[in-house]
Amino acid sequence: MARRGFFSLEMRIAVAALSGLAMVCSGWIFRKRKPLYFLILQGGGIAVLYLTVFAAYKLTDYVPVWAALALMSILVPAAVAIALFQGSQTLAFIGFLGGFAAPVLLASEEGHIAFLFAYYTILSLGIVIIAFFRSWKSSSLLGFVSSFAMSLYWLLTTYQKEDVAITGAFLTGFVVIYTVLGIILLNRNRQKAGVNYIEWTIILGTPFLGIVTLWKTFSIFNHGYALVSFGFAAFYLILAFSLLKKKLPAIPKILIEIYGALALLLVNIIIPLELSGFQSSLIWAVEAVVVFYLGLRRNDIRIQITALIIHAAAAICYIIEKSAAAYGPLRSTAFWGTLIIAASAFLMLILSKKAALKNAPIFLSKNSFLFTLLLWAFAWYYTGWWFELWRICQNRNDFFAWYFMVVSGSALFFYISSKVFNLPHFNLAVLPAIAAGLCAMIGPFFENLVKISLSNFTAIFTHNYFHNLWLWAWLAFILVQLSLLISSGKTIPFKFHAPWFFSFILIVLPVLTFSLRYLTVHLGLESSWTALAGIMPLLLCLFLLSALFKRIAGTNNSHRFFLGILLPWILCVTAALWFTVTLFMSGDPAPLPLYLPVLNPLELLEALCAALIILCQLKANKIGLPAMKNKAIITAADIMGFFWITAILVRIIHFYGNIPYHNAVFTDAFRFSLFIFWAVWGIGHIIAGHRLGIRSVWIAGAILTVSDMIKLLLFDLANVEIPIRIASFFIAGIVLLFIGWVAPLPPAAKRNSVP
Repeated sequence: MARRGFFSLEMRIAVAALSGLAMVCSGWIFRKRKPLYFLILQGGGIAVLYLTVFAAYKLTDYVPVWAALALMSILVPAAVAIALFQGSQTLAFIGFLGGFAAPVLLASEEGHIAFLFAYYTILSLGIVIIAFFRSWKSSSLLGFVSSFAMSLYWLLTTYQKEDVAITGAFLTGFVVIYTVLGIILLNRNRQKAGVNYIEWTIILGTPFLGIVTLWKTFSIFNHGYALVSFGFAAFYLILAFSLLKKKLPAIPKILIEIYGALALLLVNIIIPLELSGFQSSLIWAVEAVVVFYLGLRRNDIRIQITALIIHAAAAICYIIEKSAAAYGPLRSTAFWGTLIIAASAFLMLILSKKAALKNAPIFLSKNSFLFTLLLWAFAWYYTGWWFELWRICQNRNDFFAWYFMVVSGSALFFYISSKVFNLPHFNLAVLPAIAAGLCAMIGPFFENLVKISLSNFTAIFTHNYFHNLWLWAWLAFILVQLSLLISSGKTIPFKFHAPWFFSFILIVLPVLTFSLRYLTVHLGLESSWTALAGIMPLLLCLFLLSALFKRIAGTNNSHRFFLGILLPWILCVTAALWFTVTLFMSGDPAPLPLYLPVLNPLELLEALCAALIILCQLKANKIGLPAMKNKAIITAADIMGFFWITAILVRIIHFYGNIPYHNAVFTDAFRFSLFIFWAVWGIGHIIAGHRLGIRSVWIAGAILTVSDMIKLLLFDLANVEIPIRIASFFIAGIVLLFIGWVAPLPPAAKRNSVP
């Protein structure tokens, strides 16, 4: 009959309205007989009334927008009142389900978007009203999902630029409504145990969906994303402070923190949207310090971790940024960006150390965290200086000198900072300075090793480290390191101070040695002067160490090992090698006009080497430091003296006989002088061994004397007549018998018998 036109559209809508009212009324009247059945009937009637009003508006011209809105506004409180009176969450859910389903079943046209949003807003307000009286989570979740799902569908399908005002206003209303709804539900269910999943779904989902939908709405504007982010940040910041001020016991502290963190996150989203990468990284670096300080004040590890994340974001943003403005030396934005990021890390380190003294989270007081943060800050600090100096220095040699100077000065700066902030970790800045000094010392050595041939091997150890800008760089390094070593002797742990001192000496000694050798070459002096000048820093250091042995031995094991054992042995071995090498040098004293035995640079060098080696070993042995025994020291001194005098004899023949140095050992004069020297030396040992009662000395002297006689008979007198050789043999025998009678072999030392 409806198809044949017996019932008009208006009549059908009227019948639907009467049916809905009948369902609601009958369900209300008979609600006590079968509560569940008649509750469902009431819910269905309310849904039919919603659909009827919406159909009358959609399909006829009799119900304008304002009338439909008014009728639905009447239906919402009516449905809410019926559900509340009966305490039925099911009725409320069915009623709202029908209400939210009406626009889906009867799709709206583009021109009616304002009505559609207003309709959903009214339904959402009804849910909020119910939440004040009943904790009906299903209806709340239904409204939340339906409202934002409809909004997303509209934005992705039929949204036009002309609808920006209406869409933005209603979406903002949705955000406010469901934010309030989530707080109300959480407040009502405060005494229930367990996690309230629906409440937290609404609380956490509202900002996410609201931001996404409003970003989409205002994306047509140049600064739309930033404006939306700023608005949300202001809203949630005000909300967080309001909840904090109200001090509602039902509102958990974490909700306030979430809103505060959300506001902070949105503000940080605005920064890269509106500023360049460098500007964003700098702002985030400063912000990280502020947030970290607040986290320490509140003793909240989550806020502190957030600050570290912001700081990491600043570093990542800086690295990603490709372009940088440069206006002159030390005026590059890239350079100052690295320093600001480093300063941010340094400030967090200082704050962490201070907070560690006030019962802050335990991870702040752990050296692993502090060292990690310090290394991170050092990496940015030194890298920034590296790239900036590389940019402004055209000469790469000057670049390394400047960087070496900066690293040395930074060690002093951080040492002072460690005193000001009571943060010993800053003293680790000496490690980059030591590493830079080691590289600056080794670099020229390897360059010479590649360039210089084996025929001029000693030139490898000749280099001027103090040329041009390097003079000031090395002076800065030496002065800073010395001042820090002296002033920090009682503040830095011994296990670090001793190896630091040891490393400094091993860096400076080659620098002074190579530079003094270069100076003698530059002045045109002979190699003997070069050898003497080169060994003087080492001998001076060995002398000073020997003078300080008593003090070093009385300190700690670290100083005792590095400065009382390892370093003296290294210096003694080096001096012994130096002594040995110079024995084969001619020892030309030029520009001195005359060679004087002993009083010439090479033999003075050898005498000083031998004397200081013996002095060092004697003092170390006396104090109790590991060293050669007295008998070994005497033996070493005896051997060194023997070779020293032998070398002097060769040089005397070389200079005064005008004979080439390497040919002097084959002359009769050298053989005769060597015969006399060996005889005197051997006989002297025999007499000394007899007088002192030391058999080993006597035997050594006897062996040398016999060897001297054999050398005389077999080699020195090889070209003379046989009678003379026989006579010499008898004379030698008589001499040996006389020596044996005057200074016989001393008795062997008595050994303690073992029972």
